[in-house]
Amino acid sequence: ASTGFVKKHLLQGGIGGTSTYEKYQQLLDTTGTAETDLRPVGKAKLDGIRYDVTAETGSIERGSDVKVVKVEGSTVTVRVTS
Repeated sequence: ASTGFVKKHLLQGGIGGTSTYEKYQQLLDTTGTAETDLRPVGKAKLDGIRYDVTAETGSIERGSDVKVVKVEGSTVTVRVTS
């Protein structure tokens, strides 16, 4: 019984009524800026919030404009926008 309780609240109890899953899914197609070099993992600011992100291919330099191209769970994948 306690497992169901924990699972239910982890999936539904996100910030502002939005689950963590939905929060990450909403990042798809969002643009932002690489705050660190992504080699391939680093940080990017998306919608004013810093996230751990992964470069789709190779590395991305700090300060580059990026776009979210894939979200799998809490893994956010970005590429440089042209």
